[in-house]
Amino acid sequence: MKRTSIAITAFISAIIILAGCTKEDKTNIDPSKGTLYEIIEGSNTEYCLGDIGRKVEEYVPGGVEWIVERLKGLGISGIDRLPEIIKDNTIYGSCIMKYRSSGNHGEEEWLTGRLYYPLARNGETVLPEHILIACHHTIGSNAQAPSAGIGLEAAMAANKGLVIVPDYLGYGSTSSIDHPYCIPEQTAINVTDMLLASMEYYNRLNMPIKGLPVYCEGYSQGGQAALAVVRYTQQNPHLPRLKKTICGGGPYSIDTMFNKWLESGKCSYPFGILATLTGLKACFPHIVTGSFEDYFSDELLKSGLLEKFFSKEYSNGDLNKDLLAMAGEYPWTEADIHKLLSDEATDKTSQLYKQIQQACRQCELTEGWDIQSPVAFLHANDDEIVDYVNFELAEKNLKNSYTTFETLDYPIFSGHILNGAIFYARIICGEYLK
Repeated sequence: MKRTSIAITAFISAIIILAGCTKEDKTNIDPSKGTLYEIIEGSNTEYCLGDIGRKVEEYVPGGVEWIVERLKGLGISGIDRLPEIIKDNTIYGSCIMKYRSSGNHGEEEWLTGRLYYPLARNGETVLPEHILIACHHTIGSNAQAPSAGIGLEAAMAANKGLVIVPDYLGYGSTSSIDHPYCIPEQTAINVTDMLLASMEYYNRLNMPIKGLPVYCEGYSQGGQAALAVVRYTQQNPHLPRLKKTICGGGPYSIDTMFNKWLESGKCSYPFGILATLTGLKACFPHIVTGSFEDYFSDELLKSGLLEKFFSKEYSNGDLNKDLLAMAGEYPWTEADIHKLLSDEATDKTSQLYKQIQQACRQCELTEGWDIQSPVAFLHANDDEIVDYVNFELAEKNLKNSYTTFETLDYPIFSGHILNGAIFYARIICGEYLK
C-alpha cells in the first residue's frame, strides 16, 4: 500500500519536472497594434509525454502499468488510458502567452500563462479538437507559475485539445502585484481574458477555434477558480459557455473556512491564511482597512516569514512547513491560530474581524446563483487542507440537474495532496470529456 502511494506521487512529480526543448519563436505580435496578446519570443517548446513514462520507470519497477493496476485494485476508476498517454512518443507544443487583462482595481495589466497544444508530424500547429482551461492549484513562488516551465498540464494535451493555463494575477509577468488569492471574480476575469486572447491567437494562425467546445478544470485553489469561471461566463453572455467543468477540493466558501479555523483554533495550512488575507486586502481595501501588522501576531511579524511570503521566492510547501514549525507543536501538522493572527483578528466582536468577514462574504461561491452548465464536484472526505464543508455547502445550495457530487474516499489515498494526484490522473485521462 505504501509503495503504491509513493509510486503515484513519483508519477505526478515526473510530470511536473518534465523538460522541453526550445526552438525560435516566429509568431510575435506587436501589442501596440491593439491585439489582446503576444507570444513571448523564444518560448515555443516541443515536448514528448513518453519522457514522463521513461522517468517513472526509472523509479518504479513495472512503470505506469504497475501503478494503474494497483490503483484499479483500490477501486479507482477513470485511469485506464494512463499507460497509453504517458508512454506516447507524440510531440506536443507549448508557448508562453502575454495577454491584456486587468488588475485588482480595474487597471490594465499584461498577464502571462502557458499554452499546450497538438502538433502535426512536421511540427506545425494543428487545429485542436476542443479547449481546456486548466486552473492551477495554490503556489507561493514565482518559479511555480505555469509560465515558468513545463508543468503537469502538459499531459492534458494528450486529449487533442488546446490547454490554457493562466499564471493568475500576481505571478509571472505581474509578480510585483499582490495575488488576489481565492477572489472569484478577479480570477475569473483574468482566466477568461486568456481564453479570449488564445482564440485571437488561433484566428491569426487561420485556425478559428471560437466554435470549439470549452471545458474547465481545477483542483484546490484551482477548483474554486474553475467554479468562479462557471459563474462569470454565465453572467457575461459575450463569453463562450462551458461544456463541462470539474472542480476538485476547492475552497468555495472562505468565510466558512475562516470561521472553522477560529472555532478549532488550529489550521493545517497556515500558508492559506496569509494568502487569503493578502487577497482580501488587495481587492477590498475599502472593506479591509487595517495594515497587515494589525492582522498578524507579534510572533509571526518578528519571524521574517511574512517577508519570505511576499518575496514570492519560496514555494507554498516550504513556507507552510516554516509556518507550522513556528506556530505548531510536534509533529507540526497543525498551527495554533493565535500564534498566527492578532487577538483583534480572532475576536468576533472586533471591528477588524467584522471587516474580514464582510470581505470573505464577497467571495462566496455556494450561494446566490444557479449553475446552468454541467459541473462535477469532487472532494476528499478527509481533506485536511480544504475542509469537506466546502463540498457539503456546494451540494446543499448548488445541486441541480447540471451538477454531480463525488466524495473521494480511497483506501490509503487520504487527504488533500494524494487525492489531488488521483484527480489530475483522471483529468489527464480525459474524464472531463465524458
